[in-house]
Amino acid sequence: RNVSEKQLSDQQITDLLTKGKTGIVKGFKSKAGKTFDAALKFDENYRVTFDFPEKKAGKGKK
Repeated sequence: RNVSEKQLSDQQITDLLTKGKTGIVKGFKSKAGKTFDAALKFDENYRVTFDFPEKKAGKGKK
């Protein structure tokens, strides 16, 4: 199964179906062409959605 131009492994699909969520998957591609990392999970209607990791607080760019 492909999600945002990323091929999911059998293990990722198994985790999604049995646990309701995958670990962080790297290399999804947005409509704008940028890559991003996210976990996949089911929403309340059993649609697959992205679950973005919380960003660590940092000093930011200068």
